[in-house]
Amino acid sequence: MYISSLTIFALAIVTIHACNPGTDGCDHPGNFTGTLTALKDPAAAYCNPGNQTSIYASIPASFYNPPDESPCDAPINVTNPSTKKTIEAIVIGECTTCAGDNIQLTTAGLEALSPNGKANKAPTTVKWTFI
Repeated sequence: MYISSLTIFALAIVTIHACNPGTDGCDHPGNFTGTLTALKDPAAAYCNPGNQTSIYASIPASFYNPPDESPCDAPINVTNPSTKKTIEAIVIGECTTCAGDNIQLTTAGLEALSPNGKANKAPTTVKWTFI
């Protein structure tokens, strides 16, 4: 049986989706694209302290307003657009220096998205969404 690359790609797109407001409790629907930088001190995170060996994210402060829609502990999918590699990260912090839809990931997240497993080779731009 032959399965085309296009079929596999279409299935991948269907399985990676943004959360749906009103149907699954999603307060922040949509797909976002932003610059990726390192989350330097996850132990001082806004929501919960983290570490560099787990995959945690810090996202823009705009997602924390209004406070009752706080994304603390929410899972997000982060995708490297050049390799199509996707990881799941848990939001633990508010990035007060992140403009637009830029995010920060711990060392483990940077390594997981990197094509060679090295944090300094992680993509500079990523696509991400709440799941």
